[in-house]
Amino acid sequence: MKCEPSAYTIDDLARDGVTGWEGVRNYQARNFMRDEMKPGDGVLFYASNADPSGVVGLAEIARAGYPDPFAFKKGHRYHDEKSNPEQPTWYTVDLRFSEKFPDVVSLDELRQEPSLANMMVLQKGSRLSIQPVTRAQFEAVVTLGRAKGGPSRSRLLARAVLGELRCGCRRRRGLMLAMANSHDHTISLGNEVEARLRLPRPRREPPGRDEIEAALLRTNHSMSRTWVELGLSSRDVLYRLIKKYGISTQGRR
Repeated sequence: MKCEPSAYTIDDLARDGVTGWEGVRNYQARNFMRDEMKPGDGVLFYASNADPSGVVGLAEIARAGYPDPFAFKKGHRYHDEKSNPEQPTWYTVDLRFSEKFPDVVSLDELRQEPSLANMMVLQKGSRLSIQPVTRAQFEAVVTLGRAKGGPSRSRLLARAVLGELRCGCRRRRGLMLAMANSHDHTISLGNEVEARLRLPRPRREPPGRDEIEAALLRTNHSMSRTWVELGLSSRDVLYRLIKKYGISTQGRR
């Protein structure tokens, strides 16, 4: 999604959190918003007519296409007297801020990336303000953008996890929480990390007495290992269940 810095920037979106993308008056771009965009879809925020022009960050669709309210507002610069609420001509979406890149991924840099050769924005005569990208293209641009600032905080934390896999569960859990609270960008652990951590998702139904006792035996009454093995959300949940069932905790650690 393109926008000139004089009109709206990625910093403006970061400040606002969510904004409407009103004022699009091209039929093909309107069709993309009306028919294609869904909540949660990723967006490359592109600064056009900038120095340099390029992708400056990420956003996501917060609300799917709906009639552009300013098309009906007389006196507004986006008013269209031929459009009416019963049969709206123009549509908009709501955009939510996700991430600002450390530096712009310029148009020239996009052109130099082989995997982006077929990206619509790089094609001759492609001037639409809204253009579709494939998942592979999106991920390639994200990789370029995040590499601008060197190793990200999330990547450094992931490396820390790999280096600390032999530590106790308490410390391992702390590293996981640190990653979950990172604010530089959405964190995605690779398959290798997830497979080696083997941390199950919290379960919906609490385990029964027999299951808890069996898990305690397998972990040699290690509370830190038992609550993780049972898929509980915290050690405190395990303590409450032990108290509820009257389970002996002799030799616990």
